[in-house]
Amino acid sequence: MNAVTSFVDASVVYGNNEEMIQKLRDKNGHGIYFELENGRPKDNGLDDCLRRPGKNDVCYLAGDERVNEHPGLTAIHTLFMRKHNLWAHRIRQMVSSGVSGKDKLLESVGKISFWGLWER
Repeated sequence: MNAVTSFVDASVVYGNNEEMIQKLRDKNGHGIYFELENGRPKDNGLDDCLRRPGKNDVCYLAGDERVNEHPGLTAIHTLFMRKHNLWAHRIRQMVSSGVSGKDKLLESVGKISFWGLWER
């Protein structure tokens, strides 16, 4: 359990509110992919983690605000986001272009990718 949520609900990947999921979505990727930069979560653009003066340090954006606390957490979040995008791409290829609602597709991908990985 933690202070954010006591449920195993994938909120560490997808966030625990609508505002967060909107920040994570790739607006150019039909809204079903996480936005990644060079294979890593994008910079959150905030000063909520330590950045060294004169360096190009990045504060990553992920569903869990603790993503920047430890390199191991950053790696885990990156893997979850990449796996989500892989499944989103595969499912998108399998369904017709007339899928009713990208939100429904995003939700389906989340269930498949997160729970499949979590239960292994």
